[in-house]
Amino acid sequence: MKIHGISWAGAPTETFASTLDFFENVLGLHLARRMEKIDFAMFRLPSGQVFEIFGPKSKEHNFMKTPAIAFDVEDIEEAREELEGKGIHFVTEIETTPSGNNAWTYFVGPDGFLYELWQKEQVKPAA
Repeated sequence: MKIHGISWAGAPTETFASTLDFFENVLGLHLARRMEKIDFAMFRLPSGQVFEIFGPKSKEHNFMKTPAIAFDVEDIEEAREELEGKGIHFVTEIETTPSGNNAWTYFVGPDGFLYELWQKEQVKPAA
């Protein structure tokens, strides 16, 4: 498995409004996207990394009980297979963006925390 770095971190919160205010106005992170109806906010850092917060109304992230980070991998299927072979438990299947170019899957580490494998968009050669 080849890990290139960390691209994303996400954190669930029961206090969405005050947590949003903290990251935007106290830490000064750039708010890139906010969806009030589902308690979701995405911050983009100067490095290109993304940090997201999810409140109680964010049903898509209800399996997250602790903050999580995403490790960028070269081949997500290969990386998942390798980790499963070492006894690592995955809590989601490999999911993709509508274009099918970005993929991710969540697993539980030995500490009981949630982590993610992420495969960035791959540039496909012209046909």
